[in-house]
Amino acid sequence: IVQENIHDYDYNHTRFIVVSRRNEPLSLNSPLYAGDKTTVVVMLPQDHPGALHQVLSAFAWRRLNLTKIESRPAKTGLGNYFFIIDIDAPLDEVLIPGAIAEIEALGCTVQLLGSYPYYFA
Repeated sequence: IVQENIHDYDYNHTRFIVVSRRNEPLSLNSPLYAGDKTTVVVMLPQDHPGALHQVLSAFAWRRLNLTKIESRPAKTGLGNYFFIIDIDAPLDEVLIPGAIAEIEALGCTVQLLGSYPYYFA
């Protein structure tokens, strides 16, 4: 730690990613292990009122908690965005694939980036 307590607000949090050339996963038995997340990227076919609501509803009625929704410009035209979504659950055989299938049925493009453990420090 170079300097402590540099935050503006007590509730600020900083996220770090551990990257290694060696394939040595952190222990799932660690007291810092918090659970598993799955990250997907969703591209809407067109922007219209309620489009994002339809996407989020596929997760909501399956009771899949979302911990992050980030919009990024798609660079395919003015007003076109894609969404990076973190799901607070490991990739399973039913719920997440079902949500992805429903979102694709809406005409969206979905890319699964991966499922991974996460830790709190």
